[in-house]
Amino acid sequence: MANNLGDISDINQSITLIQQELARYTHFRGYYLLNADIINLASSATCDFTFSAESGTVWMYESSWYDSGQLVPDQVTPASDEIPLVDGTASARISTQYSRGDHIHPQQLTYDNNITATKFVKTSGTATEILLANGDTTTLDGKLSKTYSSGSGGYIRLCVFPTGTSTGAPYIYNSKVDQLLHTHTGSYSSAVYTAWIHIMTGSGSVTVTVSKQNSYWTTQVTEILTQDIVSSITGVRNYSNYSALYLDCDTTAINTTKAGQWEISKTNDNALTINPSSLRQADHSAGLSINSDSSKITFNGNEFVNVGTDQTINDRKSFKNDQFEIQLTVTNYVLNAGSSESFAGVKCGLVQINPNACDPNSSIGTLSDQWNIAVTADGEFRL
Repeated sequence: MANNLGDISDINQSITLIQQELARYTHFRGYYLLNADIINLASSATCDFTFSAESGTVWMYESSWYDSGQLVPDQVTPASDEIPLVDGTASARISTQYSRGDHIHPQQLTYDNNITATKFVKTSGTATEILLANGDTTTLDGKLSKTYSSGSGGYIRLCVFPTGTSTGAPYIYNSKVDQLLHTHTGSYSSAVYTAWIHIMTGSGSVTVTVSKQNSYWTTQVTEILTQDIVSSITGVRNYSNYSALYLDCDTTAINTTKAGQWEISKTNDNALTINPSSLRQADHSAGLSINSDSSKITFNGNEFVNVGTDQTINDRKSFKNDQFEIQLTVTNYVLNAGSSESFAGVKCGLVQINPNACDPNSSIGTLSDQWNIAVTADGEFRL
């Protein structure tokens, strides 16, 4: 009985070998001269293989024919994959990641070689802040805007219009301000204009927003809302009821005057004054002044002729070398147009005036009711 079981086992092994050999011959498609002949074989099935005389290698079929002699087969499903590291842990599987999970991708930035900072993002910066070129940060409130605290008031520089960009017109929206003004340096095509607004004292938080800027001319307006609030602007001063235009200003200084600088001012009492900045007086006693209703003009505190008002000249008025001279080109000169006989004549160092009559042929003496303007021998001026 034991011998029969051994015979059966040997027969099974023989059958298996025969099946394997038949299977091998079934998938072997033969020998071919050209690779193209193999690629174009009809009724190919997975695991078919053949030999190419052209390449000297075995070709195999899996969805398409491929050269098994290639280092990296194009159409092969490998028995095992590479083992990628994912977050530091090895796992045997097909990886669908371009890089491991703990990889930090570099910043996608471009620059013109002028960046000297070691970081592009400022330490402790927030999501609402923008890093400026000088290292400061400013907030971005939706649109291009900046929020200022009014405090005691001051000026906010809106933007700068640089040289040679006078095309188009930006639109500026502002609130809680009482003035919109501009300053400029240079002239004509070399002029640089700067726009400002004046924020009122105690007006709280003020937000300035640029609602529109021409996208085709981005260089026509620069430095938009890049400066903090300042107390004054070079060339212009404005306090409650006082404002002034300054001539010959220092464009590099703020809230100061320059030696030899003149100013044209509207003062707190609504007078107009012209004087050097260094000589400004609250009572307008220096320089030229015109009062609020233009009825009085004074120079260094002295009033000019006030038309329509009687005036008295007090004290003695001294003249050069104690002399008072009137030079006339005619012998007789009419000073009073009351009548055709009214005239004055130069007589003996004095001017004789008589509204009634006098003798034009006489060089001495006076008449009744005649007025004299004269300088006496001791240098006094008499009327």
